[in-house]
Amino acid sequence: MELNIIEGARVLNSQRFIDEFTSRDMLHLKIVRSDIPRGRVSSIESTNLPEDILIFEANDIEGLNRVAVLEEEMPLLSNGNIAYEGEPILLIAAEDPASLALAERRLKISYETDFSLLAFEPASKNQTVDTVCLSRGNPAKEFEETTQIVEAEYRTTIESHVSRAPSGAYVELKDGRFTVYTATHWPFHVRATIAEVLGVDESKIKVMQTNPSPAYGEKVVFPSILAAMAALVCQNTGKPTRLLLSPKEAEKFTTRKAPVHVKSTSILNEAGRIIAHDTHMRFDVGAYPLFTKELLQRAVITSGSYYQVPNVSITAEAIQTSAPPMNIYRGLGVSQSLFATEVHFSRLAEFSQLNPGDWKKNHTKSKHIITGAHLPNMPLEKLVDTVVEQSDFYRKHSAYEQIRKRRNSVKASRRVLRGIGIATGFTGNGFTDKPGSDKSWGINATLDKKDQLTIECGTMTVPEAIKTIWKRRAGEILGISPDSVEISSGDTDNLPDSGPMMLGMPVTVYTSLVDRCCNYIRKQRFNKPLPIEVRRNILSARRSTWDPSNFTGVPFHSFSWGAVVVEVQLDPLTLVPEVRGVWAAFDCGLVYNTQYAVSIAEGGIYEALAWAMGEQRVNPRYYQDYVIEGQETPNLRLPPVSVVFANRAKGLPGGINEIAESLVPAAFVTALSQATGVYFDRIPLNAETIQSYLEEPS
Repeated sequence: MELNIIEGARVLNSQRFIDEFTSRDMLHLKIVRSDIPRGRVSSIESTNLPEDILIFEANDIEGLNRVAVLEEEMPLLSNGNIAYEGEPILLIAAEDPASLALAERRLKISYETDFSLLAFEPASKNQTVDTVCLSRGNPAKEFEETTQIVEAEYRTTIESHVSRAPSGAYVELKDGRFTVYTATHWPFHVRATIAEVLGVDESKIKVMQTNPSPAYGEKVVFPSILAAMAALVCQNTGKPTRLLLSPKEAEKFTTRKAPVHVKSTSILNEAGRIIAHDTHMRFDVGAYPLFTKELLQRAVITSGSYYQVPNVSITAEAIQTSAPPMNIYRGLGVSQSLFATEVHFSRLAEFSQLNPGDWKKNHTKSKHIITGAHLPNMPLEKLVDTVVEQSDFYRKHSAYEQIRKRRNSVKASRRVLRGIGIATGFTGNGFTDKPGSDKSWGINATLDKKDQLTIECGTMTVPEAIKTIWKRRAGEILGISPDSVEISSGDTDNLPDSGPMMLGMPVTVYTSLVDRCCNYIRKQRFNKPLPIEVRRNILSARRSTWDPSNFTGVPFHSFSWGAVVVEVQLDPLTLVPEVRGVWAAFDCGLVYNTQYAVSIAEGGIYEALAWAMGEQRVNPRYYQDYVIEGQETPNLRLPPVSVVFANRAKGLPGGINEIAESLVPAAFVTALSQATGVYFDRIPLNAETIQSYLEEPS
């Protein structure tokens, strides 16, 4: 069957986008979604539809009607129960895409509902699907015996991503095998999901990756859902099938950053030292939680951070609601957790009578994190020194503080209000523990007789910057030219299952596997005949350094550290915040290409500012088949940004995106609090929200 590229489509590299796949007898596919957030489907009336329309529902699935993600699952199509508005009920297919819109309008779906919702705030106890707790010392005793208590609540709202490329899948059946094209960061999960839905062996399915483009997490699980839907239709009709989501569908029903509600309570002694701290986090994970345990564990670890508090209790809960599934977002809860932690501890720093920069540095001196792990190379003190010097933090903070104390009110001020804030912390690279699975995730390497090394990674599309890292490290270990190293391309037929490309896995975990493969080959090179083939798997647990049951030890494969200063100003008339500058210092391990690393960090900083300020972000790729309704160019003015990396001479590289995005919101809010003299406790913060805070009685 001949595949053609749609005429006029723009291709940014050798890989095609999913909307560029077409064939003469292809079926177009559309998802019919529920109109209610909770209830049951009572009837479906499908009369008076166009003659070429085909309908598929859960009963047409020969295998299992589910999408399994490690220990959790969700239905592919509704079995009659509706858990959120927009849940897929039916699939309709036709060769003429115009018939789909007409059929959707004529379909009549009736529901039974009591109009109840599973709300996030308030939520009942039976909505809690998972809980992770960490406790150190005896915080309960300290809370009983003290009187100086600081309490606060923090909130973040949903953040939707803007699609960088079309989301969808193309499936064709030839010689008894399904070939699947989709933009995925977990190809083997696509294969496993389709096999389970169709009730066929995985050997009957080949998955090939289309252009994945930059992603926020939507390429991990959702391509498996779309591909399984297209494969279901292809199996029943024998015809090639393509499913494309509209930009609106992709934004609303793929991945979104989970909202969080955090309650923090701290006990201080007379000197302003924190002697006990309690944090309770609740994440809205939507109707079908996925990667829940990992999200909660990461949130707890980054919430405790590096602060030295003798008595600590941290609890994170996942709350099931009537919202679409949405917690598979880049970082898995870390940015929400760090926002609440850094804003709260910046307020506690005020009680110590120390400058926030010095207060934070005092907590880094023990070189320990909340899990008890001693990290002698913890770089935070140097990172703080870097950003406070570059931003002139001490002088500005002191000056803005004096102005704030002398000012009667924001409304009475005729001058622009200014403030400066600092946030510090870390993110982890790799899973806290390899999730339960009956398969091993790994990488293959082969050195042939011509001293050519081939590395095979099952995520298929490896970013060019990471390819460069692997080639250089392999060359250094084996004493060969990086030009002699090839990163193999292919599909699920000829590549190993390397797991999902998320949480810094490619740059840290896969790089460590490349090192292990090359070190084995180096040792065997002159003892065994060439070619030498080796596979190295991700270790199921780092038993000697990490105990996940007790939350003790080193939880990640590596850490990415950061310190960020944000300076803001606020017009007292318009109340529109403006960022005057951002200064960031990061230690993300070994950096091979500083210019590239800086560009990644800058992108993360701008993304974070857009989230913190409630700004829209423009869609950077033209959609061939869609018109994006209501899409406006953002009015976020890009501030000057300074990024410095503390490059290490050796070790593993670490992820950049997550640490860059996670610290900026807290520094921004802290700066705005100093500028106005009002304690802000949520994001996003726009002019309307700021106005509501200023109108609250003091």
